[in-house]
Amino acid sequence: MDLIKKLTKADYISFIGLFFAWISILLIEVNIPKFAIITSLIAFMLDILDGWTSRKFKTASLLGRQIDSYVDIFTYLIFSALLVFKFLSPNLIIGIIVGFFILLFGGLRLIRFNNEGILSDKGATYYRGVTVVHIYLLVLVLYFINKYSNLQLSWVSTVMLLVICPSMLSNFKSYKIKNLLYLISIIIFFLLLTIIS
Repeated sequence: MDLIKKLTKADYISFIGLFFAWISILLIEVNIPKFAIITSLIAFMLDILDGWTSRKFKTASLLGRQIDSYVDIFTYLIFSALLVFKFLSPNLIIGIIVGFFILLFGGLRLIRFNNEGILSDKGATYYRGVTVVHIYLLVLVLYFINKYSNLQLSWVSTVMLLVICPSMLSNFKSYKIKNLLYLISIIIFFLLLTIIS
C-alpha cells in the first residue's frame, strides 16, 4: 500500500484516462466504433492533462512515467490494434498481423522510453522514434477515410501500418509539442468528425 502514498494528482488523472480507454476497448468489442472513438479521445485528453499537471506541480517521477506508459498501452495500442482488427483489415489474418505489429513495436517503444525518458537536442525536447500517439492518430485517419469515403483502402491502410510500425523503434526525432491548444484542436477535430459522421 506504500505505492498509493507515492501517487500524485497526475497519476490519478492517468487512472481516470485508463477507465475511459477501457470503455473505448469494450465499445469496439461490441461494435460501437463511434462511441469507442469518443471515449478514446477523452482518454487522450486526460493523457495530455496528466502531463500538464505533472509539469505544473513539478511532480514528475519515474513512477509517474511508468504509470503513464502503462495507461498508454490501453489508450493508444490496444485501442488501435482492435480498431484495425475489427474495422480496417481486409481479412482476419491481416488484422491479426497488423494488430500484433502495433502491440509489439508500440510496447517496445514504451519500454525504451521508460529507460531513456524525453531527450533533448539544442534546447528542444523530443521522443526517439514515432510515438504511440502518432500511430493512434494515423489509425483514426485511416478509419475515417475507409469508413466514410468511396475509397476502399483497407489493403493500403494495413500495408501502411505494417511499414510504419517498426519506425516506433527508429531514431526519428518526434519533437514534443508544447502548445496545448494545438493538441486540443486535434481532439476537437476528431470529436467533430466522429459526431458529424
